[in-house]
Amino acid sequence: MKETKTILKGGRIYDGTASESFVGDILFQGDKILEVALSIDNPDAEVIDISGLSVSSGFFDAHSHNDWFAIKKEPVKYFEPFIRQGITSFITGNCGLSAVGFEADTPYKDKIGGGLFSYSEDMTGVYPDVESYFKAIDGNTPCNIALLLGHCSARASVAGDSSRKLNSEELERMKSILENGLKQGACGLSLGLMYTPGIYADIPELREVAKLCEKYDRPMTVHPRAESKVSMDYPMFGRAHNLRALDEMVAVTKGLKMKFQHSHLIFVGRNTFKTKDAAHAILDKMRSEGIDAQFDIYNELLGVSVITVIMPAWYQDLSAADKRKWWNKLKFSILCKASIILLGLGWEGIQIAYVGEGNERWEGKTIPECAKEMGKSCVDAYLDLCEMSGFKGRIPPSTIASRNSCAAPCSARATRCPAPYVR
Repeated sequence: MKETKTILKGGRIYDGTASESFVGDILFQGDKILEVALSIDNPDAEVIDISGLSVSSGFFDAHSHNDWFAIKKEPVKYFEPFIRQGITSFITGNCGLSAVGFEADTPYKDKIGGGLFSYSEDMTGVYPDVESYFKAIDGNTPCNIALLLGHCSARASVAGDSSRKLNSEELERMKSILENGLKQGACGLSLGLMYTPGIYADIPELREVAKLCEKYDRPMTVHPRAESKVSMDYPMFGRAHNLRALDEMVAVTKGLKMKFQHSHLIFVGRNTFKTKDAAHAILDKMRSEGIDAQFDIYNELLGVSVITVIMPAWYQDLSAADKRKWWNKLKFSILCKASIILLGLGWEGIQIAYVGEGNERWEGKTIPECAKEMGKSCVDAYLDLCEMSGFKGRIPPSTIASRNSCAAPCSARATRCPAPYVR
């Protein structure tokens, strides 16, 4: 049966080219736009008067994790809130945590997703490679999906969540996973250097990932190792940690001709905001040296992450029992107190969003509020909450984000979705 043609008549049209908007008509049939003009008459078309409304191309969400939700058995309910905002296309697989990009027979399937995401019974299947994933979502997902392949997922496939350096055989297997994904249609590669196991990767390993992006002319997106002046991933004093994280990316990309996307150029904690100009200067220098460096931000006062995001790599690598040993806990506690002073963001800025079924009483409360109810120190309360959630809880730490305009993300530049959005 032939689909009916439809005219959206008299709306203010924003065509996505940065041209001036204009009042006009749009003729479409099914999912194809046939004509855009000041006036369209077609006796075979149904006419919908949208006078007083605006219509535009669908928007890209350039930083999404909806690759995990596109393979749900009932994906529409997860995408509907985005569609209602005019978002029709997604760049997924960010932060190194793609749902795709692992060996089918890996013994570490439970490590894919880095503790934030995982395969579950309400999904249509398990899809280790890009080809099988695209086949699975074709016709099953209401939006357009572009897929980044995650370094964390590929690394977990060959070495689990081990903190050690990859041996040469594991490194080659990891690179093979990523390269095959690029050949099968992945739009780029992503790093998540705050998340397990990406947090354990050194510069030579990350440089091998960057070289693949150069080879296939695809962007590399990076969730950096630190987004604050002080973190748990570098020596406490000296150069601001978010700037050291950018310095690391300079070393990773040096001498390459590639597209680099810095995810979340945000400034967590009041004292971190002072580093804004220095961060911009590093990115400008990368551009001057041939790196197509771009960044994105979100100007919100709240962020969300895993509950372990404030744990240093050495502490995350300890067993639950070793985390509780007094000397390890004392060292962690001292580092936390020093961070609070230097960062301008303390325990009171960390609110519990999720700690697992049966523990809902703690959700919405800050760490000090939980500690008071538990009758414990903030450190002990925090560790209790981590253990309750199996170290997979969620927290929205307060952030002070840059209000400056950001450059267009390279993964979405010069890309338009044909689906119209009317508001």
